[in-house]
Amino acid sequence: MQRLTRRQATLLQHIAASDYPVTGKSLAATLDCSVRTIQSEVARININEKVIQSTNRGYIAPSRDAVSKLLDAPNEESASTEWLILKLISKNDGTLGVDDIAEKLYMSSSSVEREIKNVRRIVEAHSLKLVRKQGSLSIEGNEHDKRSLIGSLVSQEAVNSMSRYGGLSEYFDDMDISRVRTCTLSVIENQGHQIKQGYAQNLITSIAVALYRMRHGLHVPDPACELSDREAERSIASELCSMYARHHDVAPTQGDIDYLATLLIGQVESRKPHDDAPSQGKSLQVLEGVRSIVEDVFGSYQLEIDSEQALRNFSVHVQALIERREEAQIKDTDALENIKLNCPFIYELSVLIAWRISEMFGVIVSDGEVGFICIHVGMLLLSTLENDKVRILLACDHYQGISQRIREALDRRYQDVALLAEIDIEGLRSIDSEADVIITTRKSLCKSSGSVLISPFFTADDQVRVERIIDAAVQNRKNSRQRALLEPFFTDGLFLSTDEPMERDNLIRKMGTLLQQEGVVDDEFIDLVLKREELSSTCMFDLFAIPHSVEMNAKRTMVCVALCHKGVAWNGPTIKLALMIAVCHDDRRRFLEVFDTIVKACSDRERSDRLSKSTSLQEFLDILVNGPTSVEQPFSWTAPNNIF
Repeated sequence: MQRLTRRQATLLQHIAASDYPVTGKSLAATLDCSVRTIQSEVARININEKVIQSTNRGYIAPSRDAVSKLLDAPNEESASTEWLILKLISKNDGTLGVDDIAEKLYMSSSSVEREIKNVRRIVEAHSLKLVRKQGSLSIEGNEHDKRSLIGSLVSQEAVNSMSRYGGLSEYFDDMDISRVRTCTLSVIENQGHQIKQGYAQNLITSIAVALYRMRHGLHVPDPACELSDREAERSIASELCSMYARHHDVAPTQGDIDYLATLLIGQVESRKPHDDAPSQGKSLQVLEGVRSIVEDVFGSYQLEIDSEQALRNFSVHVQALIERREEAQIKDTDALENIKLNCPFIYELSVLIAWRISEMFGVIVSDGEVGFICIHVGMLLLSTLENDKVRILLACDHYQGISQRIREALDRRYQDVALLAEIDIEGLRSIDSEADVIITTRKSLCKSSGSVLISPFFTADDQVRVERIIDAAVQNRKNSRQRALLEPFFTDGLFLSTDEPMERDNLIRKMGTLLQQEGVVDDEFIDLVLKREELSSTCMFDLFAIPHSVEMNAKRTMVCVALCHKGVAWNGPTIKLALMIAVCHDDRRRFLEVFDTIVKACSDRERSDRLSKSTSLQEFLDILVNGPTSVEQPFSWTAPNNIF
């Protein structure tokens, strides 16, 4: 299912809510944009189904069901224009010119020309060339690389789809993707194999791309590589091609069959256990290699591997990665974006580990593969990821087991976020405690904003009140910890606000120079930050950047803040906020918290916008810790007795 951007959703809501046609001029005034932008947004909303109709009086949306279906889907940021242009070029290779694309996307030809530069960058990243012949755009290169590019396009489509295979259906509009999936699974099962856990979507996507290209007469001319020891994969590929040829007018080449076989390597396994000594020897080598990489990277941050089994599972994944062809790598980046947002330090560790894997085993690691590596790294760190828990004091009557029943209910519901203590309230007139929350059945004891009065029966209404106060306590504890954690690493001398136009590397050098002037880092620091940028962009969610060195060699840990009001192009996106972290070796364990805290805080779009408009370091820190909206300040308790 298609997902709308916020502007597209607002536009559709205005049209659907009106009893009369709405003019483009009226919509442009409402959304503060041009009429041409309205036309472009309408075209994108209608890309899969004509929900909005244009009449001589304005726009209407006659189908309430179609409108509801789009508006009920979670909103997403729009697919970038360069990907939309690339999709048109790839599906109409050599038949569309700039003016044709501009007409289809309701853009000016000059705007399309500007975007072509970004399209060329994406194409060249797949070892292909974007060429212009007689005014028409086409992509040149070998068939393997073209299929890899289309796989990336399909993954981009999937971001805007609610269905796991929605991106496939939207790109391959002349193919029955559900049938491709069913046939693929059936053939693999008939051959006594199964798809490895977690690889189904990637494999089906790669196979669908290959079949689509065959259907349009685009074949792999020669066998891809030596497959004499891959009889199972070749047999599955041969049966798949035969089945597809029977239902469609296609004639797969031996190169096509071998290509499909290479896609299967590392992604399917026999359903029968077998004892393969050479394979086990290779697995052991991979395990020891992965162990050395993880121990080295974890050791840099004073971290330990939490589970030997998790390490073995990770090595199995790495072995499959080594065996797969580059075009068969996982391209879906949903897991990567999720972890980058919710567990940024795990993402940072995973980038470093992926780099080391690439160097040790000589493989290219795609962004989609990094997402899977993130999951394995998280499993290796489970014990390290636990947060401090809220302290709850239960002060309830014991008559008829009231206190015990309430405690059991709280334990079941909040054991992951809270530590629970209980006191005898007979004859008690007041409470002195270190608790964040006091839950009581006595009105006389409910005297603080941090206490909540409940009934002896712990009803649904009681549970709602308790949940609210615990949520507030969790947020207050989090804010207090964040402020205490972050404030020592910020100083006015490292707070830069500028209207000067600047490029990424120049800003990195300027921030690095400020850190040098403060005596925080040595001369080599800036080069190490630029080296980290080469591994993977430190721009996060197109909102902010968090540049840092590949080594923790600062003299002390500090953060330099840069607010660039005219924006900085950072590997594509233009951002206005950058935070450069310099980490001292002795603080390497704290880097986990500092990095996570900053990234999570800045990832909120509203908060990031307010941060970029801060006028002082103090205002910046207040927004960084408390967010766009104020949070009730934590209440204070004296603690003569240590209940916990």
